[in-house]
Amino acid sequence: MRPSIACIYHAAGASLRWTERLPLAFLIALSLGFAGCGLSEPAENAEPPLQTEVAATSESDASVEPPESGSSDAPDNEDAGVTRVDKAKAETLLDETGGKVLVVNLWATWCLPCIAEMPHLTAFYNGMNSESTAFLSLSADGPRFIDDAVVPFVKEHNLPFPVYALDFEDPDPLILAGMLGVEETGWDGALPATFLFNRERKLVKHWFEEIKPGELEAAVAEVLAAG
Repeated sequence: MRPSIACIYHAAGASLRWTERLPLAFLIALSLGFAGCGLSEPAENAEPPLQTEVAATSESDASVEPPESGSSDAPDNEDAGVTRVDKAKAETLLDETGGKVLVVNLWATWCLPCIAEMPHLTAFYNGMNSESTAFLSLSADGPRFIDDAVVPFVKEHNLPFPVYALDFEDPDPLILAGMLGVEETGWDGALPATFLFNRERKLVKHWFEEIKPGELEAAVAEVLAAG
């Protein structure tokens, strides 16, 4: 199996990177101090993420409480606003937003900074002008966790935006970077990852950390003002 990044954290200006998968419980415990997580699923024998509460900087706290793995009560994907996308579909998502300023956010239910920023992304989406701006939310949980983690998470948090779940195993950051046209950023799979494109699909700004309140609104407004 290809080694994959599990988590990244920054301390005293340096970064430490794990290249082997870690047990999920250990990963969650350590993640509380991390700046970001890597683009890899939890260990193969891991259960979907346990309920985790994060102190968000908005008025509402972010939390996740997916059902047990294999539950027969898993909600319907279409009703929850979750769409599975294979590699071919993922490549066309950007083109389908035609001529708008575009924000792309990659996240996973087991990534604590991703959970913490959801209220800020929700506020951005609810306040944006859909005639001039598009927002794509891409879940990198992997196909084994779409029904048991992603769908329950979306319903639990009542996410207002459509979520596109990458329906292929262990998505390679280099391949995804090529799909999105963000190779120049050097993105190595750290999550959350947010990319801002202008109307001509030129990358304007990127974040490899939790989005702060009002940060995305200000950046998009600047791009819109530039034409």
